[in-house]
Amino acid sequence: MFLHKGVLPYLAFDVSDQAVESASIENPFTFTGREFDKESGLFFYRARYYDSGSGRFLNEDPIGFVGGDINLYRYVANDPINCVEPDGAMDQRTKYYLPPIHLFS
Repeated sequence: MFLHKGVLPYLAFDVSDQAVESASIENPFTFTGREFDKESGLFFYRARYYDSGSGRFLNEDPIGFVGGDINLYRYVANDPINCVEPDGAMDQRTKYYLPPIHLFS
């Protein structure tokens, strides 16, 4: 059932409840709603391209240091659970912010 290194393939179902491999589904829009470019293997975020392999954008943030981050290549301030970056220019907190949990022992 696992493909490799613990990766479980996702199987969608068609209207007849027959399993369909996800690789056969042509949808360029992904989890964050941005378009995946098959030719380059990158995600287009309107203002710049994102490389999911490295977890960063390929270009500097077009708004520069105004975004409040010294790393101009970082995606959503390294916090994709609590932030979104709808246009590739400035991250925003989601309305369902989950504060960090600090455990002490």
